[in-house]
Amino acid sequence: MPTVMYGVGATKAGTSWLYRYLDTHPDCAMPIPKELHYFDRAEGFFKRDLAALYQARADKLNPNAPRAIAFRRYILMLRDQAANDVTYKDYVRDVAGPAPLFGDITPSYALVSTDMLRRMTQVAPVTKFVYLMRDPVARLWSNIRMQASIKAERKGGDAERFATEIARDYLDDRSKSVAARSDYVGALKRLGAAVPAGDVFVEFYERLFSNDTITRLCAFLGIRDVPGDFGKMVHQGTSMTLAPDLGAALRAKLAPQYAGVAERFNDLPDAWQAKMGAA
Repeated sequence: MPTVMYGVGATKAGTSWLYRYLDTHPDCAMPIPKELHYFDRAEGFFKRDLAALYQARADKLNPNAPRAIAFRRYILMLRDQAANDVTYKDYVRDVAGPAPLFGDITPSYALVSTDMLRRMTQVAPVTKFVYLMRDPVARLWSNIRMQASIKAERKGGDAERFATEIARDYLDDRSKSVAARSDYVGALKRLGAAVPAGDVFVEFYERLFSNDTITRLCAFLGIRDVPGDFGKMVHQGTSMTLAPDLGAALRAKLAPQYAGVAERFNDLPDAWQAKMGAA
């Protein structure tokens, strides 16, 4: 059984870039799609019909390609999810083959309970967790822009107006999903309660794209140190201006996240410290 690495978030904090990096690494086996949503589905966080969604994607792949075959196997597994996770373990073995590391990068795993995180540690003899954090306001605004762009594409309308509405909903406590994804402190607390400290790698988005960070990450995962391609960002999203008053309100709302992370890490990136100083 390979080592299983869970990329548990945060949303819009570099997890897609991490997937691309590991997908090209000679020691890693990464599934299609990037986000398997196996464990968060078990707790009801992901409610969409994944089997139907992924079947549409699978139909576009070469049916004889090994990864397409594994993808279809995963779709079948979604329909047969069991509490003992036997089908998930079988899928990991099939996709990994001889590779020493299998990666499941699903940012919403940061939302699951402590008990579910403990269950995830039992899937393989060795499990590793990677949690990336980004300046809270920058991460939230990136997430909001993504949601607004999707909404505008589906319904028509002005994406910037939708972004402002989503932000206002968050500020008025009308969006539990947006709030949960912004809760670094809660995620770190659950990870700390469920996973041995030596099996969790926490890093900041602002420091992810450097050879020093990649060297430390590879050592943590037990894989060869392969330089990363830092010239291309992934899923940057549509550019939208954050109005100063709205930015100030988001910063004030997220002040407990800045403070909570600062209590645990005394060397916050400059972008974090600048926002804290402006609060």
